[in-house]
Amino acid sequence: MSAVSEIFAALAPVGVKASQPAQVRRQGAVGYVAGHGKPIRIYAWEVSDNGSATGVVRPADERRIQASRTQPIESDPQADTLVLGWCDDEAFTDTPLLVAFNPAAVAARVNAKLERRGHAARVSDSQQFRQALLDQAQAAGIAVGQNQHGEFVVAMKPERFLEYLTVHLPKHHQHAGAAGVAASTSMQDLVAEAELEVAEPADDPNQAPVFDPLAIEDGRERVAREIAIRRGQAAFRQRLLDAYGCCVMSGSTVEPALEAAHIVRYQGRGTNHLSNGLLLRADLHSLFDFGLLSVDAATLTILVSSKLANSEYAALQGQPLNLGRAKATPSPEALAHHRSFASL
Repeated sequence: MSAVSEIFAALAPVGVKASQPAQVRRQGAVGYVAGHGKPIRIYAWEVSDNGSATGVVRPADERRIQASRTQPIESDPQADTLVLGWCDDEAFTDTPLLVAFNPAAVAARVNAKLERRGHAARVSDSQQFRQALLDQAQAAGIAVGQNQHGEFVVAMKPERFLEYLTVHLPKHHQHAGAAGVAASTSMQDLVAEAELEVAEPADDPNQAPVFDPLAIEDGRERVAREIAIRRGQAAFRQRLLDAYGCCVMSGSTVEPALEAAHIVRYQGRGTNHLSNGLLLRADLHSLFDFGLLSVDAATLTILVSSKLANSEYAALQGQPLNLGRAKATPSPEALAHHRSFASL
């Protein structure tokens, strides 16, 4: 069953009279709840764990829905649009729970992404909250918390759904949400969301995937393309190799490991300027893009985030850039911009 159909199916047994739409499995299905004056349009996804499969270290007690869409989340003035999570995983809850998110905010973000990428794309908006909210709803029947965007999240037992519609929906979820990404959202969060957006469809949990190495075509060309993308535009990288000849942070001269890093993010050919580039070893490039490494524009020394204090990268703190052949100097303005972005 879909999350939408699971929610409708859970309401009747607990005394909430809800008329199910003809296409109950469809996202954006419209139904009615006795005692609520307007129709409801439901978009719903399963509550899952903290997404650790993306490779980003996340809190073990983090829960989420991944609001994935290929079409806009519709706003109908004649109906209350709801963005819900369905939680019946025994690892999270003893009895089924509904989790409600700010529909205006989720719709604004999802619809803006679709507008930018084209409606053939699949985009999503991760809504993260903590296990404690589910525990509180288990104990009290209904509980209010926040997600990573600072927006209210309401978790409830199905029998409290009408209370949500009449009390919490107008109080917490009928205010327009910002279309952008909250300033507090970390680069790790953004990368995790992007990875989930482009991930392959989940495997059927009832059927283990079949791996047949003989059925896999030669992937060398695909791997070559991926390496080329990671390294950066070939001409830009070659100019950085000619200018520096080594990783400016580690001094490594192993060319296959060296990548073209933009100081100010790539925004077209104009940002492929030599003064806007650093030649970095692949791991340092990733940390630089995350904002975990930066450079002091005045002293040209390396800045290391406190998040790396217990790692091998901590030794880079305060070290001067290795300008190698000294045929180029990074732009102080670009470095200051990156340091501001990294908050170091």
